[in-house]
Amino acid sequence: MSKHTVKSYDAELESLRSSLIEMLGHASQEVDISLKCWHTPDVSFVAEARELDKKVNAIDQQIEQKATSLLALRQPMGIDLRMIVSALKLVVLIERIGDLAKNTAKRACNYNDPVDSDLKEEFTTIINKILQMSVSTENLLKLEEVDTNCQAAFDFDDEIDILTKLLIQKTTAKISATQDKLLIEIYLNFIFAIKNIERIGDCLTKIARIMYYIKTGDRMPKHHYRGNMEEH
Repeated sequence: MSKHTVKSYDAELESLRSSLIEMLGHASQEVDISLKCWHTPDVSFVAEARELDKKVNAIDQQIEQKATSLLALRQPMGIDLRMIVSALKLVVLIERIGDLAKNTAKRACNYNDPVDSDLKEEFTTIINKILQMSVSTENLLKLEEVDTNCQAAFDFDDEIDILTKLLIQKTTAKISATQDKLLIEIYLNFIFAIKNIERIGDCLTKIARIMYYIKTGDRMPKHHYRGNMEEH
């Protein structure tokens, strides 16, 4: 963001951006905890996710206050205005990531043996890609290498979409192959968890689009980075 003669203004803008980064960091920790839960179902992990979610919600309120104050007192323009206004959209997406991750952790603890090891291994791959995608998104919040990190985010999202579709198909096939009601419940619970993680990827993609707009002042063309990936 641009530098200003009033140093306190720069400090307030940096505080806003730092809060967004901190908020995403907590939400990403919730995603990591959800992964741990699917390997070791333990309600203590869920409690940990809840505590992180409280931090996410508290930062959400702080960011809303900071953004409102900046709009009212500083008369921002250009990239500063885009950052401040967009912060109110970003907090909604980050809060949603935390909620989805927390729900995914809770689903892992719904049953003593949550899912088959082969399905769990593929799910682990997907969640790890989400965590990598989150790193690219955090770099975007820092406005670092926006084009490169947007490309990385969209590449990860494409991979995640493919992997989640295949995993849901495989899980659905297992449902069709059994009449055991408990197994069917377990597999359905797992499908909801997969969809949660896919939605987290969608939220991260939306954050990437917003950061592209903040940096450039232009709306990202719908297939801008999808096309780039196909050319590589």
